[in-house]
Amino acid sequence: YDGWNDYSFKSKSFEEIPLAYVFSIPLQKITWYYTTPVFLAKAEDYLQQHYVKHDLKTTVYEDYNKASIIWKQRWLEICEIGKEKNFDTIITIQPVLGVGQKKLSSFEQASLIKYVNLNETTYFFTLLKNDLNELNGKCPKTADLTDAFDTTPDAIFVDSGHMADSGNAIIGEKLFQLAEPIVTKKMENKN
Repeated sequence: YDGWNDYSFKSKSFEEIPLAYVFSIPLQKITWYYTTPVFLAKAEDYLQQHYVKHDLKTTVYEDYNKASIIWKQRWLEICEIGKEKNFDTIITIQPVLGVGQKKLSSFEQASLIKYVNLNETTYFFTLLKNDLNELNGKCPKTADLTDAFDTTPDAIFVDSGHMADSGNAIIGEKLFQLAEPIVTKKMENKN
């Protein structure tokens, strides 16, 4: 379940942490690695000390392109590790305010105007959707959930990426529907 944190994290350059290193860390210590932005945070800290900053407007789309490439590569690596270690990965792109066809409530509309750069959001999530299409077939399951609220007239978003309980319930149901066949098959194979 990914996308919003990757979108909200802007970096001028990217220094990667080898995924093999991450998987050598005991699982209880790995929680802070769970999204691409965290992988990039160490590089960002270094770059803030050593990098001459340029105008963000000239580099923001380039940053999104780089983030998209790294996002896809990380998921490909995780899917490969899943094959090696016998676990399945379900990759989804989360719904965010302004992506999808949801009819927005007045609160959501005000939030969209106040907090969301729709051009940048649309651009980045289009990149992720294209990446997700490339991951399909290379990973056990992928799904674009950006349209999960398209038929929900009620307010769902409490800000540009977080949802109220009703939104969490919808996403929980969709994630269950994605996971159930995989879990059922694994359980049948064990018996």
